[in-house]
Amino acid sequence: MNKLLTVTAIAGAFAFQSLTASATSYDPNYDFGDMGPTASGVTKSITASADNSWGDYDMFAFTISAPTGVTGSAPDVDLAYWFDDVDVKSVALFKNVSGPDPQIGNTDTSTEQFSFSNLGAGSYYLKVLVNGDADYKVTLTTSPTASAVPEPEAYAMMLAGLGLIGFAARRKQQ
Repeated sequence: MNKLLTVTAIAGAFAFQSLTASATSYDPNYDFGDMGPTASGVTKSITASADNSWGDYDMFAFTISAPTGVTGSAPDVDLAYWFDDVDVKSVALFKNVSGPDPQIGNTDTSTEQFSFSNLGAGSYYLKVLVNGDADYKVTLTTSPTASAVPEPEAYAMMLAGLGLIGFAARRKQQ
């Protein structure tokens, strides 16, 4: 028993060391900060700069403290000169964790409007692929996710079921 405990402790130490050694956290370009949610939601906008005509990724970090839905916009910018335009190609959402960041859902290529639903509390970042050499605006809005509350009929059915189980158990004893 003691040998098994020692081997388990050593294996756990190696596993923890490998996790911390490979931990890399991504540093976003822009930070929305805490996005709530509150009862009415939170909306914030950030002006970002696209500075590469061949494609560049901008990262936008944010944190939510309760289950939330997130909607936003990252519209293209069409200026007078073709070399000043900004073309937003895609928006993807990632959970901000150490190591490889898991993508949440699919990459949204419609980009004028995007949405991600049923996000749990935690830190996230948007990865926006842009072409161009000008400023553009990303707007993010959170809306609280309503938790499911059982209807009174559900409670009545549960109590009736428990009563039937109790009746059957009592009858079986007799």
